[in-house]
Amino acid sequence: MLRPRKSRELVRPLDIGLQWDVGAPLPHLLQSERRTFLIFYLSDPWADWDGTSIEVIDPTSPAPAPLGVVQWLSCGGAVLGGPNDEAYSGHRLWGQGLSEIGVYGAAEVMDSEWIAALEKQNRVHPNHRSDAFASYRHFILGFHDSTFECVAEGFRAWKAEISMPEMLGALAARLNDPGFESELALAEVKCG
Repeated sequence: MLRPRKSRELVRPLDIGLQWDVGAPLPHLLQSERRTFLIFYLSDPWADWDGTSIEVIDPTSPAPAPLGVVQWLSCGGAVLGGPNDEAYSGHRLWGQGLSEIGVYGAAEVMDSEWIAALEKQNRVHPNHRSDAFASYRHFILGFHDSTFECVAEGFRAWKAEISMPEMLGALAARLNDPGFESELALAEVKCG
């Protein structure tokens, strides 16, 4: 009888320097072959908020809002999709430490099977080098209605007070521009 192989993957908490809105972070993934950005609404409780009301966030609004922007450096793959917060315990890494991070946290996966699979599929390349995959890291961010995962060499995180449409337009226009952050008045909060 074959036993299922036990995963060596282990999920560890990760501080990206940003705390997204729990109710409506509305993450957007913007990606090209050269750059990958994840944009979302930051947690911004009103000073006089008593917990009895909600604010509906409209991602098409032209009003400035607190946004977080994470650039994933040398990204080798990214996905934004399920599970949502209600099904997060069904994530394949839930028993590998993801449960301890919580639904709305950021994490890094050690001994990632995703990175191993990327390296393995690349072995058919005539100039394949296994060590080229050694700098990759596997990241997970849990949101209200989705989960973001990527394989990248690292990240840079910023805060901004700008509308979502303006941020998306500016980043899309500068997807291949190495000096985009100075033009957008982004305040860097973390690099990892």
